[in-house]
Amino acid sequence: MACYAAAKRAVTRDGRRERFRAMNKMAAGGSWESPSEHNVIGNAIETLAAKIGKSEVMPVARAHGIRRSRQERAKQLSMWLRGQMQVLAVHELAIQALQDSCVYGTGALYPHRDLLGRPAVEVVWVGDLGVEEFEEEQRAVRTLYRVMTMDRQVIKKHWKPKGGLHDAEHMFDGERSRQILGEPVTVVEAWRLTTGKIKGRHVLCTSSATLVDEAWDSEEFPIKFHHWSYRSGQFFGVGLVQKMAGEQEMLNTLTDKVEAHIEQAKTYILVDTVSGVDTDAMTDEPYQFVKFTSTAGGMPPQVVTPQSVAADLRQHQETLINRCYAMHGIDRLSAQSQKPPGLNSGVALETYSDIESERFYWQTKNYEKLVVKTAEGLVKVAEEIASDPSETDKSKADVLCRTKAQVRMIRWNGIKRPTDKTAIEIEAKSQFSTTLSGRIQQVDTLRQVGLLRDEQAMLEMLDDPNLSKYRSLQAAARHVVEVQVERCLAGRRQTPDPTMPLQYALEYATQQLHAAILELGDEGDLDDDLDDELEQGIAVLREYIATVHTQIDEQEQQIAEQQIATPAPAAAGPLPQAQPPPPQMAAGPLG
Repeated sequence: MACYAAAKRAVTRDGRRERFRAMNKMAAGGSWESPSEHNVIGNAIETLAAKIGKSEVMPVARAHGIRRSRQERAKQLSMWLRGQMQVLAVHELAIQALQDSCVYGTGALYPHRDLLGRPAVEVVWVGDLGVEEFEEEQRAVRTLYRVMTMDRQVIKKHWKPKGGLHDAEHMFDGERSRQILGEPVTVVEAWRLTTGKIKGRHVLCTSSATLVDEAWDSEEFPIKFHHWSYRSGQFFGVGLVQKMAGEQEMLNTLTDKVEAHIEQAKTYILVDTVSGVDTDAMTDEPYQFVKFTSTAGGMPPQVVTPQSVAADLRQHQETLINRCYAMHGIDRLSAQSQKPPGLNSGVALETYSDIESERFYWQTKNYEKLVVKTAEGLVKVAEEIASDPSETDKSKADVLCRTKAQVRMIRWNGIKRPTDKTAIEIEAKSQFSTTLSGRIQQVDTLRQVGLLRDEQAMLEMLDDPNLSKYRSLQAAARHVVEVQVERCLAGRRQTPDPTMPLQYALEYATQQLHAAILELGDEGDLDDDLDDELEQGIAVLREYIATVHTQIDEQEQQIAEQQIATPAPAAAGPLPQAQPPPPQMAAGPLG
């Protein structure tokens, strides 16, 4: 009862829900009955959401060190994350959360287990969330509340509460009429973070029954947030609607005046009473007659159309629209899907895009962090499924991963890390341009600055389906070398083939040897078994490098012998003249 009452107070404080609904209405361009003609806020939100969310953020797992076991688990975890991102449509949900942050100031994603026990991601409306006011002022929010509307029968079947559910109420009486079918009941979910040695709590309850009450040993909330901008003393952010509301209201008022002038605009016919024109024989639709008496004699009727709107009103309206975009760092040409005149080359457009996006650098970084934090939450959900003793179906954490080349079933049991769990990190991986020409230009830029010197590495970074067959054939020999080096580090002796690129094998194996030596020096906190495994792998890799050296020397010797055995062709030129015979030497003993 205390949790339910605290959640109700936090969620309804200062009329937050009504204010958020008003923000959504303004972002949509007013009401259906009287929509806004110039919806600058809506256009700005759509422009920024498309600009920030245009490149998909793909979380990948990175293993510390070069051990093959770690690297393989990191690759499997990366594939598992890719499959979950595809199945759960995390990128689409992240864009919705990004739009919510533009409208309300904060967008939220919630990775969790659904009612069937499977991994799921949900967009949470910020109006259903609340925090303690004192904690918010002190910038030390340790308690988070969420309210949900669920059907009474669903609650009974899933949680099976013992009594008291028939008295459960709906928290918001004014919103009760929105739910027509079923028996809606308000469910409160609350988290209290761990503080020092005091473990936190996770509670799920109604107004009359406790559904879940368990320990929550974590210093992070499971709901992941994207705040558009921060304001001192507030946990939730400030969005574009709140920032642009003043300009939008002023623009709407000015637009109403302009429209009123246009509606009142008419065409008039001036009729001179002295001219004797019979106006009764003429219809005045859609015109209006204005009679006057001239002093210079009768004049024929004149059709006059006065200016409906003053030029100052039109100019002020256009200035206000430009100011709305400029004050908040949004280029009006981008909102209209136009490029500045004179920018035609790819380099110029890329530079212009970089300069334009500097204003929203932190919003872009926070968007990437939102996706990464959601991926970390999915990993925790999978670990929870694997460690749940009441869960009989452990395959709920498995997922199908689709790549350009294949479809694979990634099983969580093959990823679970018993000893080197902390060696896996999650990072955001930004993709290259979506077009082949753009990727070629980016790869060429990396080559010019000296970051890429290998043609095969350039082909791999292009990542084009049309080049996949050619790239796979060209890189097959390099992949054989990399596999052999990985097997050597795992303690399995390998013999390099003379047809392999021996120079690349020597360079790659030497680099991996140095990395292994460095890793062995940093691994003092690991088990002795892992250290012994790495030392054995280093010894096997040294033998492999020595064999490669021997084969390179043999090939160089064979090439030298062939050059000696094969005489060089004579240079083109005039025929040599006949030489006189050498003088005869006297017979005698050989010296």
